[in-house]
Amino acid sequence: MLAILLNNHSKLVCNGETFPFQYDNNNKDVYICSCGQHIRQCDFFIKTTASFKAKSGDWNNNFRILPYISSFNILNKVICSFNPHFWLMHLLLAPGTPLRNRLNRYLDIHQEFYKQARSYYNDSACYIDGTKSIRRAELFIRYKQNKTKIIYLIRDGRGFCWSYLKNHNFSTDQLNTAAIAWQKYISMVDEFQRRYPHVEVLVVRYEDLCKKLENTLSEVCEFLGIEYDSTMISQPTNHHLFGNRMRTSFDGIVREDLSWMKSFTDNDVRALTELIKDDLTRFGYI
Repeated sequence: MLAILLNNHSKLVCNGETFPFQYDNNNKDVYICSCGQHIRQCDFFIKTTASFKAKSGDWNNNFRILPYISSFNILNKVICSFNPHFWLMHLLLAPGTPLRNRLNRYLDIHQEFYKQARSYYNDSACYIDGTKSIRRAELFIRYKQNKTKIIYLIRDGRGFCWSYLKNHNFSTDQLNTAAIAWQKYISMVDEFQRRYPHVEVLVVRYEDLCKKLENTLSEVCEFLGIEYDSTMISQPTNHHLFGNRMRTSFDGIVREDLSWMKSFTDNDVRALTELIKDDLTRFGYI
């Protein structure tokens, strides 16, 4: 939803879950752009990725959410993992080493795509990569000198936990597992901010986006250094997004998902609230 709203702005480009190029070819839905065309027939992706295709017509192997720069999986895991041993990753990626050179090619290709995407929309002010990978963000920030900002979208932990249980086909017996998952994401962002204090981060609550849409989007625009555009909250048009099913069904009307309030019992809510009380308080949910 946020990707669609941002992409409505005349100065912003956001393709949602940007890089599905290496997914399972049998999963046809993944390859359908929000414009309704298959990725190979979509005008946007034809023009923005033309220089990245091999003679076979397939996309460059670097078009992945995370790089694959070694045939040794353990090296890929170290390089692409967000873990406390990031010093080892930095050692492996020392300037001039083969792994660093491959990573540089990977980052250059993706940044060239951002440039082509902005050009497609009349040189828009900035590109928003919505792949939601903190590991990916770290690679770009640490190894490429460019202006990067982070939009940190967070949801009430109880709503997150209900969605987590539903998506994993878990019962409410797994409340603790869901709570740990929510807290783990928060801990990762905290660690990210400790590592890169110079990177500006804007916290956006899902609930504020739904209840105070114009004010919240105005804050996002100010953070990005552009003026607010009222077309952000209009019917989406001329979009080229990947992601979940909302990319093709969103009608421009923002509706807050409060299904967790009806789906959890009062006992579930009390137990869950107690489990994640500190972070709920921190982000203003209780």
